[in-house]
Amino acid sequence: MRSISKLLESWSTEITNSADRVRLLIGDAHWLTDGAHKENLVREFIRTRLPAGAQATHGFLLSSGESFACSPEIDVLIRDARSSCSFFDEGGVTICDGRSALAYWQVKSAFAASSLSDALGHVLDVQSVLTLDAHEAKVWRGICFMQCENKLTDESILSTIKGQIRKLQNTSEATTSSLPTCVLALPRFALFIDRGGPRGCWRLRYFRANVLSFAVGVADMLSHVYAEYSDRHAQPLDQVLDALVDVTPIIESLE
Repeated sequence: MRSISKLLESWSTEITNSADRVRLLIGDAHWLTDGAHKENLVREFIRTRLPAGAQATHGFLLSSGESFACSPEIDVLIRDARSSCSFFDEGGVTICDGRSALAYWQVKSAFAASSLSDALGHVLDVQSVLTLDAHEAKVWRGICFMQCENKLTDESILSTIKGQIRKLQNTSEATTSSLPTCVLALPRFALFIDRGGPRGCWRLRYFRANVLSFAVGVADMLSHVYAEYSDRHAQPLDQVLDALVDVTPIIESLE
């Protein structure tokens, strides 16, 4: 089991080390290049672990019907390439039917209230397009922060997340399916959002999984994706993580 633990820990170090190299070389000379590089690292990492027939790309989702609404750009889009042909797939950009979407990620540099607010708004906008085809609840949604300051406490992180969700509630018709399934920050935490709280409230489960946080989030997404290709809803990676991540989550409810 120890060798498996080291392997999963290396997932985070592999991503962060590669991301840091670009920043070390170019500094703040071009933030778009730095951001695109991080998105590509996550996208390529996931691509090699998907089942045959699933595609990891970046691009846009279109609704069907007369509205033909278009989502904002998605950093890491996982789609079922078996279900339909994409409308456009060239130069690393994919434009496809929203009903082929299985999961997606927004990739951000550092965890902060402002970047979280942007990412939550982005998820809401993507989900509004998927809602037109009644597909929004079927898609796994993640936000991945590549860095989290050590000075932040678990309590302050949770407070920030809850505060930004409340702000979203006050400005839109936010539902469970318009929120992310997972928010994670390397190498600190993975948080999951569902309707498991009392009286149907939102439940926030915060795991301080540290260096395993990336593996926890990716494993949850892969479990969702593989469930579309198999009758087995529990994957071996889930079982390994259950044994390794001996962390009792902080659970909070949000009305």
